[in-house]
Amino acid sequence: MIAGIVYAVKTNPDERDYKDMLHRYMNESAMLSSKVRNAKVDDHLHYMADCFDHHLLRRLSLGICSFLWVDNYSKECGVFKSQCGYLKPRYLTFHKRVQDVGFLGHWWRTRRLMEEFDINHQELPQEADELGLRDKLELMWEFAKGKVSQIRNVL
Repeated sequence: MIAGIVYAVKTNPDERDYKDMLHRYMNESAMLSSKVRNAKVDDHLHYMADCFDHHLLRRLSLGICSFLWVDNYSKECGVFKSQCGYLKPRYLTFHKRVQDVGFLGHWWRTRRLMEEFDINHQELPQEADELGLRDKLELMWEFAKGKVSQIRNVL
């Protein structure tokens, strides 16, 4: 038990780890055509990069895990709204600002999003949305076989 807690504390990711992971994932995504990329994942990666560029990301470390959240203003911003304590983000709405959870050396939300970064759901046939996953795969297989037979007929 104690060894697990010590391991979690030692592998608690920080902002540098997130930025490295974000750049790696953005490079992987850039290698694909925009027709293949998942637009939701692509938008999330660009949003997080913009937040980094504008110094809006904050990390709340609880020792064994971290929360990466988006603030309203940069720390360097000197306008009244950014300095007034009454206009700071409220604790009741904090969960809406959390963008990722870091635990055991990984940022889990972005990692889960990247599992489908190369699947553009808009490219799937429309009638496949009403069917199950197995039926979608069978429909895609039939579509691919049809394209192969068309190519063979041309040759």
